[in-house]
Amino acid sequence: MVFLLPLSLLVLMLNAQPQAGVLPPIARMDVTGVLARAFEASSVRRPLVISSAQEAAIYLPAQDLARLSHEVDFSQQVLLVFAWRGSGQDRLEYQVHSSPPGVVAFLFSPGRTRDLREHQQVFVLRSDWAWSVR
Repeated sequence: MVFLLPLSLLVLMLNAQPQAGVLPPIARMDVTGVLARAFEASSVRRPLVISSAQEAAIYLPAQDLARLSHEVDFSQQVLLVFAWRGSGQDRLEYQVHSSPPGVVAFLFSPGRTRDLREHQQVFVLRSDWAWSVR
């Protein structure tokens, strides 16, 4: 009886650990910036969907490409690049809806100030998940 509590705690801890080889549905990627052509090709409502390292080289600087090769598996993931100009108070957040099929909903909140700023956010998304922008 005394051994049941430690055993049950061990089982709970093992089940709480992420399984090896299972990718998270979405992750934010820290980039030093995006190239100017990304602002021409995307917006906050229509992000770039990048599905290969060659395509990423068009829109991301070289120092980010080296990290990208270690962090992104393009056979199972895509990059979503949001690049837009707007208020300094603009915000882009996301919510994960894991009920099948998995969906990531991006929520854009426009700022109220008139200070024009460049915004860029890059996300790594599992390619079998759907996404939308609201």
